[in-house]
Amino acid sequence: IALQHLGSDDYKKITDTRLEISALTWIDDNTLYLKSSNSGGSSSFLLTLDGKLTKILENKTEFKELWSKDYKNLLFALENDAKLSLFNLEKHEFSDFNIKLDINKCAWGMDNINLFCAAPKNQSGQEELYIINIITKSKKSLVELEPYIIVEKLFISEIDNYAIIQNALDHKLYRVLINF
Repeated sequence: IALQHLGSDDYKKITDTRLEISALTWIDDNTLYLKSSNSGGSSSFLLTLDGKLTKILENKTEFKELWSKDYKNLLFALENDAKLSLFNLEKHEFSDFNIKLDINKCAWGMDNINLFCAAPKNQSGQEELYIINIITKSKKSLVELEPYIIVEKLFISEIDNYAIIQNALDHKLYRVLINF
């Protein structure tokens, strides 16, 4: 892995690796997030520009992740379990939520503390929008979605007052007012 500035021939080698990198994300000016997948599962790491590699998850079955907007919290769920877990980058601590949700139907709020997620309300599959506080781990119902809306992707407005939903049924976008 090497770093090169645009328009420059100079580059800085950060580290040698044999990892098959499937995701690479800048966390801050000095840190990269790497996700590697192989036959044993997926692993994730933090890599600093001075070459220090820190393991976050190792050899887990395939997992999905969602970084908070400030890149200080990594929400993840194993695909075969779907139970949400959180990794705090500053404290290097893990915490588990006793909540099973599809992480693809979640979005971070602007405060990086509240997480908005859609999940089935009942057996019929009708979904509801929830807010989850990552500090208190409380889950609160916000709004029941119309039966013709099944969330494929969720976006939250800049001031957390609207959910923009890409509907899995017709692929249209719907705006839903959030009151909390």
